[in-house]
Amino acid sequence: MKFPNTFLDYIPVPLIGSDEYKKGLISSYINNRAEVPPIYALLKVTERCPSNCSYCAHAGNLDASNEIDTETLKTVIEQIAEVGVISVNLTGGEPLLRDDICQLSLYAREWGLFPILLTNGLLICKRIEEIKAAKFGMIIISVDSVNPKQYKETRGVKIDPVLDGIDSLLKLKEECPIITVTSVINRHNINDIEKTIAYFASRNIGVELCPYHHNGRWEDDRLTPENYEEYTLLIQRLKVIKESQGGIINSNAYLDNFVNFSLKKRGVPKSFCCYAGYTTIYIDSRLNVRTCWSAGLPTAGNLTKQRLADLLKNDKMTKMRTKIQKMKCERCWLLCTAEISLKWQ
Repeated sequence: MKFPNTFLDYIPVPLIGSDEYKKGLISSYINNRAEVPPIYALLKVTERCPSNCSYCAHAGNLDASNEIDTETLKTVIEQIAEVGVISVNLTGGEPLLRDDICQLSLYAREWGLFPILLTNGLLICKRIEEIKAAKFGMIIISVDSVNPKQYKETRGVKIDPVLDGIDSLLKLKEECPIITVTSVINRHNINDIEKTIAYFASRNIGVELCPYHHNGRWEDDRLTPENYEEYTLLIQRLKVIKESQGGIINSNAYLDNFVNFSLKKRGVPKSFCCYAGYTTIYIDSRLNVRTCWSAGLPTAGNLTKQRLADLLKNDKMTKMRTKIQKMKCERCWLLCTAEISLKWQ
């Protein structure tokens, strides 16, 4: 199987075409105004998660008391489509904890959106018949290692239901959505990540890699790789795997900055332009609209009070984009910000 350059190649291209979109995006960045619509929306539908990942604020949270209801989320999906977004990523927490998640995917399809499910995979087997009918365009499953011991050490649960869930998806054959796996490279799996990539490549599943992000708020930094040379050599090997169609779906430019980001205080390339807020929007579990995931930036507003079309153009959103341009943010090297930005540079 020939794997794409990045996971973004699985997503439909902008209606105006990639070349015209790129021109409009660069102009938007220079002029600090939205001249093209975002192409990718992340919609956090829950804070709940049955997993217990050592690097996640959602770990073990099962409180559903503040979740947004189905009909309200449908109006949000409508607004996402109305502003010209192409794809909506239904994320969490763990979205499959919501009874209506497959219904939300179908509704996104009705509005012309390409729905993506970001899941830890623990509940796929239990809901496989619903997933089969949900018309997800892509399912992204978080798996940092296929080694049972290492997986449990990082995520606090057993891996068996996850791998069984992936196998159950593959059995759908023609009705199977695109499947990708995302893996966070950390101190526990740095010597094992190549085996994980090979495992999924043998099943024609590409792996999106991401460097570990120490958030500094709820956990000690126990997972950042320590050895500069070891990490550098790993990235070199990963690029060889990618070149040989071994199953890695990251751009080389994205991989090249892993070591610099992890070991040099969130370093980013000097020439890098972050297009968060232009290419992407983030809607949190309380329907606050942000340029990206960063809680360190203010919100543009809330969808219970204002419409998305207005929030994308207001002064607060403009100020947030300006901060990001100057890197006055938490800085990240995430798939949903850095990899998407690199695609258009």
